[in-house]
Amino acid sequence: RWSQGGDNGGDYTLTVSIPVNTTAQIWVPARRAADVTARGARLLRMADGCAVFAVGSGTHHFLTRGRPRG
Repeated sequence: RWSQGGDNGGDYTLTVSIPVNTTAQIWVPARRAADVTARGARLLRMADGCAVFAVGSGTHHFLTRGRPRG
């Protein structure tokens, strides 16, 4: 689920739920990896205008500051 917020409307939050006993790669649109805040996620790389994170099972929240690419 995506939601938009922040004082200038330029912050976006992505919420994802990963099933038990699985892992996933989450691609978050961002200009720079430093623009994304994610607890419990490991940054793998920047690719195609996205910060790519590895996560395990559970619910994860990613905050992107500023307008993502696009």
